[in-house]
Amino acid sequence: MELKIKEITETFSFNIEPKIKEITETFNTKLFNKDFTKEDVRDGLFEGQLGILYYLFNLYKIEQTDIVADKISEILNDVFSRVSEGNYLISVSTAFSYGLSGFGYITSELVKNGILEEDVLSFFDDINDYIYEAALKDFEKGNFDFMEGFPGALHYLQSIDHTHCASLIDKMHDALGQTKYPFYNHITELYNKGINFGIAHGILGILTVMLEIFEKDKTNPKVKDIITHCLTVIFESKKEAKAYGITTYYPYNLFYDGDELVSHPTNRLAWCSGDLAVALVLYKAGILLNREDCISLSNMLGKTSIERKTIEETGIHMSMFCHGTSGAACMYKKLYELSNNDIYRQAYQYWLTETVSYLEKEVNDSNDNYYNMLLGYPGAILTINNHSDAIMGWDKIFLI
Repeated sequence: MELKIKEITETFSFNIEPKIKEITETFNTKLFNKDFTKEDVRDGLFEGQLGILYYLFNLYKIEQTDIVADKISEILNDVFSRVSEGNYLISVSTAFSYGLSGFGYITSELVKNGILEEDVLSFFDDINDYIYEAALKDFEKGNFDFMEGFPGALHYLQSIDHTHCASLIDKMHDALGQTKYPFYNHITELYNKGINFGIAHGILGILTVMLEIFEKDKTNPKVKDIITHCLTVIFESKKEAKAYGITTYYPYNLFYDGDELVSHPTNRLAWCSGDLAVALVLYKAGILLNREDCISLSNMLGKTSIERKTIEETGIHMSMFCHGTSGAACMYKKLYELSNNDIYRQAYQYWLTETVSYLEKEVNDSNDNYYNMLLGYPGAILTINNHSDAIMGWDKIFLI
């Protein structure tokens, strides 16, 4: 089966369009008056100039004005220059969130949409080989974090249909059966190591990238084997637990402490962790693989999650995408588009309205993450403007 998207056309119970317009204009005014090239701003897609570029790229789809086009050109020229100089993090890191994989991804998107000429892609010939070699090293080190490791590189390379993808898939397939958890995250961060149940850092990110590959070519048995393994881990790891008094089914992560497999419970409804992210990825898998067990478990997780709204029940207290209102809104929106279940439309509208409420206060503040796509306001503002057909699907950079 194919993933079929149902557009949300229903109206809200009250008109929030004026608020959305005011928030967007306030943010844009600050953005257009800021010279990112003269300040100490990182370059990455999730946390730096490329994130702003991606925001502007989507804004340009809505309003093709000179001021947006000029800002895109300013930032793009600066990042290309910094990569060429080789003295900055983006020129050596291959991470999707802050390195070359993210840079290649956004550049290819600009080419696909006619903003850049296709010949610019030749700039990435050697870079793509470098990303591939780094991905192999990340695999050997056990870095299966989507934002920083192997899955992010594979996501980028498969998005441009690069020939290196085949050998990376072979590498993953060869690892199946060698251990119970061949994609175990051997990193030190407490919440992300081991088997992490978020799209950002763990098995959900790996599974989603493999589903992208499977959707393009359903004939590769190795891809299906890898998907089946990931789903088996997810099903076997489901366990009712309490986090801050809330009943949940998936933890932040499972990790070994000596010989003991330890669970780290979470109450979050977030892109980076929790039951909602599991529900979304399982629904996608259920449709593509025609597996009713995936859809059934997704429905159970999704329906129990919508009852949770307070900070204590969700861990949500700001608009950011990673573990804030906008990330929850986008995931419920996609669940509605996939399932046509009205409970998800209602949940999307609730979290969208919450995002607007938070942004009304936040957008006038100043903080270190203000222009951060993941932890600041660009992602949240794209979320509240996602009713526009022009930017439908913008959240694919987060594997939504």
